[in-house]
Amino acid sequence: MTKVAILRSNSIISDTRVKKIFESLSKKYSVLLLGWNREGRSKATSSKYKNNLRLLNIKAPFGKPSIIGYYPFFWIWIFLQLVSYSPKIVHACDLDTIPPAFLYKLIFRRKVIFDVFDRYAMSYIDPNFYLLYSFIQYLEEFYAGKSDVLVTVGTKLLETFKHKPRIYSIIMNCPEDTTINTKSNDNLFKIIYTGNIVRSRGIKNIIEATKDLTGVEFIFAGRINEKAFLDDNLNVNNVHYNGILSADDALKLEGHGDAIAVLYDLRIPINNFAMPNKIFIAMMFGTPTITNIATDIIEEAKCGIVVDYDSIDQIKNAIIRLRDDKELRDKLGNNGRKAFLQKYNWHIMEKKLYRIYDDLINFN
Repeated sequence: MTKVAILRSNSIISDTRVKKIFESLSKKYSVLLLGWNREGRSKATSSKYKNNLRLLNIKAPFGKPSIIGYYPFFWIWIFLQLVSYSPKIVHACDLDTIPPAFLYKLIFRRKVIFDVFDRYAMSYIDPNFYLLYSFIQYLEEFYAGKSDVLVTVGTKLLETFKHKPRIYSIIMNCPEDTTINTKSNDNLFKIIYTGNIVRSRGIKNIIEATKDLTGVEFIFAGRINEKAFLDDNLNVNNVHYNGILSADDALKLEGHGDAIAVLYDLRIPINNFAMPNKIFIAMMFGTPTITNIATDIIEEAKCGIVVDYDSIDQIKNAIIRLRDDKELRDKLGNNGRKAFLQKYNWHIMEKKLYRIYDDLINFN
C-alpha cells in the first residue's frame, strides 16, 4: 500500500480540511498525519486518528513573532519522522510545513504536494515591512514552482502565484454532506459564526447590527486571538460566545442557525482571496449567508445576501429581511442546497484529489 504523509502545523484535531483529506486518502493509501500540538491538548482528543497521528508536543504561541524560534524544532522533527516513515508522497499544508518536505523530496526523490490554504505573507506580515514581506512571498513562489503539484482552495488564490508547477489544481474546502440539522422552534432568528475570534471577521459589526433587534440571537464560537476585543463585546443580551468547539460540535452549531455570517475585512490582503468553508457549510444546510466575500459564488447560486463589511445598516437590513421573510430564507437556502449538490460538495473535490495522487503515482 502506497505510503502518504500529511503535514500541518496548526491544530490537526480541529482542522476540517485536513480531516477530509485524511479520510479520503485513507480509503486508498496508508496515511500518516504529522502535526504540532501547540495547544497542549490531551491525547484523548486525537483518538479518532488512532495510530495514524504523530504530534510534536511542544507548546507554542499562535500569531505571534516569537513562534519563529520554535519552527526549527518542528522542521527537524518533521524531517526525522518522514525519514522514519518513508512516504512516497508528502502532502504539505501551507508554507510552514514545506521546508522539511522539500528537503525530503530532494534527498530521497519523493513527491511533494504543496497545499496552500492561505498565502503566509498576506496573512501574517504587514506589507509595510517590505523586505520581510517580499522574502516570504519569494519563498512561497519558490516552493510552489518546485513542488510536484500546487493545490489551492480557490481560483483567486491560485492566481496570486506567478510561478506554478506543471500540475496544479483547485480543491475547495467543501464539506461532506451531512443530515445534521437542529434548527429550533423557539422563534428566535439565530445568526451563527464559527472560526477565529479576531477583529477582521466582522464580529463587532454583527454585534452592533443585532444589539437592538428583537427576536434575534447572535452565537459565535472559536479560538480567541484578541481577548480584550471579546471582553468589550459580550455585554449584549442577545450575543453569546460558545467557546472553542470541536469540528463536529461547530458543525452542529452551524446546523442550528437560520443564517451564517461570513464577513472578512478586505483591507487585509489575504481576505480578498478567501474561500472559507462556512460558505459551503451554509449551502449544505440550506441556510442563507450574510457575507461580503466569494460574491461571485453567492450571486451565481443566489444563496445569500451580499453586504458592505463596514456598513452596519446593510448588515442590520439583511438580518431584518431574513428574520421577517421566511419565504426569502427558504428560497435562498434551497438555492444554496441545490448548488452544493451540483458543484460544491466534498465528493466532487475527493475525485479531484484522487486524480492528483493517481497521476503522481503512475508518473513514477
